[in-house]
Amino acid sequence: MEALKDKKLIINKISQNPQKYYTIDNSLEARCSENQELKYLAQRALVSYLKFVFKAENKKVFDVHKIDVAPLAMSWGLNNPPVLNFKKKHQE
Repeated sequence: MEALKDKKLIINKISQNPQKYYTIDNSLEARCSENQELKYLAQRALVSYLKFVFKAENKKVFDVHKIDVAPLAMSWGLNNPPVLNFKKKHQE
């Protein structure tokens, strides 16, 4: 949060109405299982996102090892998350 304030970025909290929540996980999962191209694109997008997080410089914000990949993959319609091995860099 402090890093954003240093950059003069203002964050405003937005309240959501919990009665208007709609879960689409099952719908996405069904579509990915029916359409192999969509599943492939979701896998590629997830891998690209995780690679971006891994390569990002600010590890206080972007730490790929703190991401729980299984629920993230499920939110993209993937039952099984891709297996990736990101090696931690030794901190000096």
